[in-house]
Amino acid sequence: MDAGADVRTTLRAALADALDGDAALPRFSKTLGSVVVATSRRRGQIRQRICVAGDTLAVVLDKTIDELDLADGQTDTVELNFCHSLRPVPADLNSGRLDNNQAGILGVALLEGGQLHSLFAPTELIASNRSPKRAIASLLESDGLTADALAVGAITAATFKSEQYLCRLTPGGADVRSLFRAARPIELVPMDQRAVAELAGGMSRWMLNQVQPDGRTVYKYWPSRGTEADGDNTIRQAMATICLGRIAARTADPDARDRADRNLDHLLATYYREEGDYGLAIEEEKVKLGGVALMALAILESPNRNRHAEALTRLTATINHLHNADGSFRTFYAPADRNDCQNFYPGETLLFWAYALKAGLPGVTVDAYMRAFRYYRGWFRADSNPAFVPWHTQAHFVMRELVDEPELDGFIFEMNDWLLSMQQWDSAPYADLLGRFYDPERPHLGPPHASATGVYLEGLIDAFELARLYDDKPRQASYRTAILRGARSLARLQFKTDDDMFYIGQRQRVEGGIRTETYNNEIRVDNVQHGLMGLHRVLERFTAADYAQPDT
Repeated sequence: MDAGADVRTTLRAALADALDGDAALPRFSKTLGSVVVATSRRRGQIRQRICVAGDTLAVVLDKTIDELDLADGQTDTVELNFCHSLRPVPADLNSGRLDNNQAGILGVALLEGGQLHSLFAPTELIASNRSPKRAIASLLESDGLTADALAVGAITAATFKSEQYLCRLTPGGADVRSLFRAARPIELVPMDQRAVAELAGGMSRWMLNQVQPDGRTVYKYWPSRGTEADGDNTIRQAMATICLGRIAARTADPDARDRADRNLDHLLATYYREEGDYGLAIEEEKVKLGGVALMALAILESPNRNRHAEALTRLTATINHLHNADGSFRTFYAPADRNDCQNFYPGETLLFWAYALKAGLPGVTVDAYMRAFRYYRGWFRADSNPAFVPWHTQAHFVMRELVDEPELDGFIFEMNDWLLSMQQWDSAPYADLLGRFYDPERPHLGPPHASATGVYLEGLIDAFELARLYDDKPRQASYRTAILRGARSLARLQFKTDDDMFYIGQRQRVEGGIRTETYNNEIRVDNVQHGLMGLHRVLERFTAADYAQPDT
């Protein structure tokens, strides 16, 4: 007797209820009929993968369930793709027919003589973190082929759609969920206070969980591989330290403070060095102005600031050394001939200066700040870039409380009014891309990225508060809408439920984290840190009425 018969019966019944009409889906192709791809897993790890083709979906699905090995009770999920609407793509994969947005919406296949040779279903692209182009290259490689096989027509590449389902098996039955791009479908309900608080809470837990016993913070994690990346970045590490400090400041939990303190100590022990009178944030052979400034800000905001007073003095001296008479900054201490990243590092430095002036820190002057402000205002007006906006917004919002300079306010509005044009809503190609900051008509302004959405929220909430201070209701409304839409984008990118993590082997490493994009599940620390620091201020400043945005 088939030991898995009862499980199959339960699974068939659950799928019959869930499909409710999907049996009429278009066929994979006229010649190949219907195709189903099923992957069984236990705790995220693949146990069995089946691809079945046949005349009708009902017959193929029935055969697929029969072939699943469910007898030992070790399978906890079955991921199903009902594949349809096969469409060949040009042999030149760079022709523009394939883009990253399609990963997880479309799958890819190789055909030989009109017959199915191999394929990756849409959910498999997400679970393995492959773009459509990379997936086709992987299929060719695994079959011992090269791109030449496409060029000569021996093999044809194609895309296809699928209806995606996740079947969760339990001793008492089966729960079937519809998926969209291998995650829970988007629901366009308002991002209310509870939703924002839950989003921020999960992000806070993820940040704290990344702090290792020695104080090190995980920089980048690849969920599909279950491994950390080798790379590192002093600026993002310092920003993570600042974020951990702010998390600790918002809670009475002594463990949060302990983790933040250990992380600051690790940051300084790992990256801080001295050269003469100067304090340096070392990253291999580079010393970046932004790294120096954010390391200084991490110390400035720490309750243990006095323990690191000498380092703070020396880091401030380095910044002053890199500030030119015309107001501009040299953006690298080393190598000395490098002066790029002008849209990032000067704004990060002004943010430190603003907080330093607020704290009365010696070595920082209002005159130096205002010279830099006026220089970089001209820089932005000459060649506007979205990366510039949130740093200067945050800095000037702090600074405006310290000096009577109305032009700071005007520039905050100028920058953020311009930034709104970068956010996708009606132009988003898929529902799960709503609210991200990316303009496909201006790709030179940067790719879509969770960290970008997050840092823009940090600036927008300050712009919103400034509009409130001026009783500027149109700006309040436009900034508020952008903030809630951006929060929705981050919520869609958060690893939160079994529906998002069914393919993850080490869920404790990802839960609460923010993916880089809907089609790229890499988690980088600034994906979480930026958005979290912005959401903290949203939760502090928004009233109940501010959350009432029905179109977000």
